[in-house]
Amino acid sequence: MNNKQIILLFVLSSIFLLPSCYKQIEIEFPQSETSAVLNCLFTNDSIFNVKINKTSDFNDSISYPVTGAVCKLYTDNQLVEALKSVDKDGFYSTTSGYTAKYNTIYKIEISSSNLPTITAIDKLPNPPQILNISKQDSVMLDEEGSYLNQLNITINDPVDVLNFYELTCFAYYKYDYSEVWWLDSIGLQEVDTSYQKTLLTPQSQDVVIKNEGLLDYAPTTLPFSDALFNGQVYNLNFNYLIPTYSIVYNDYTINTITNYKLIVSIRSISENYFKYKKKFIIHQANQYSDFWDGIAEPVQMFTNVENGYGVFAGYSTFVDTIQ
Repeated sequence: MNNKQIILLFVLSSIFLLPSCYKQIEIEFPQSETSAVLNCLFTNDSIFNVKINKTSDFNDSISYPVTGAVCKLYTDNQLVEALKSVDKDGFYSTTSGYTAKYNTIYKIEISSSNLPTITAIDKLPNPPQILNISKQDSVMLDEEGSYLNQLNITINDPVDVLNFYELTCFAYYKYDYSEVWWLDSIGLQEVDTSYQKTLLTPQSQDVVIKNEGLLDYAPTTLPFSDALFNGQVYNLNFNYLIPTYSIVYNDYTINTITNYKLIVSIRSISENYFKYKKKFIIHQANQYSDFWDGIAEPVQMFTNVENGYGVFAGYSTFVDTIQ
């Protein structure tokens, strides 16, 4: 028997013996301690809405809402209102119509049977001072040959105060089929002419945005701080893909989105909001990792909830629509 035959016999023997190498082992994990989870983002033009859940075992995907809790809202150590339970899904809301006031500190306190009392504190920041918003069409091509538009935002940042912001962009449009003369021939006599709203993914090479370290995660919202332009008038540039929806017929292509409005939302956010959102963006991106990307590192989520988890944070919004 030559060397090749010996090697082949060894490989075949190993394959047939593999099943006997496995042994089922049952591991009992200790039951994790149950904690409350509070989630509430509040702003000036809406009531306080609070979602209260409780944690479950790591292998349990079911959400457990907390009902029957006592939920109190304070400002300056004075009780504002006891929030009322809205439904059985763990939602609690103010019912008096009270809304948050700018630059005011709020405290939420929640107690429930079999759970420790949790508290969280945050404030509603003043609105962002936006001096100008404009856009330029088709300023460059991306790596795939698609046109990019540019959004320009000028911020007047307050001096001697660390501020935090968040940018979100939407395209608002309806389909224009006036140039698609062959609709009847392809069986599209009736077409959708209602308005659509699409969340865009802004891109930027601005040092302020790159400094946050989030661009590799392709976020649909961009949180950033004024650490590099505190107290200055600063112009930020963002790029975004032009919204398209094309119909192709006999090698002829028409983009049915000929006109759109750009809705720009710029939030002035609290530091707690900022820290939570940065961690959430990384956590969300890691949910889509696969074999080729490698196993994503777990993210330790930020929380400002004492004796629990979640976030209680304020924001105020500047919104503009550009034709």
